[in-house]
Amino acid sequence: MGKDKNPSIFFCKLATLEHAYAHTKGRLMDDKMIGAIFSIAREKYRATLNLFAENQGDGLQPSHLEAAMRKIWH
Repeated sequence: MGKDKNPSIFFCKLATLEHAYAHTKGRLMDDKMIGAIFSIAREKYRATLNLFAENQGDGLQPSHLEAAMRKIWH
């Protein structure tokens, strides 16, 4: 993810992949998507993403991380 890139672009790409593989053995599960988000997120998002992950626990969804990143970007 580029330094000043809107995180929405990444999440649109992720949603496209999720949709494309939804009915296959390669289906993207939430834990894989969360891992992808953490691996691609720039440093400025990491503390907030970790806080969201800690607060949500097992209920963490990719949409929680997306919302957090969008708030930081704006």
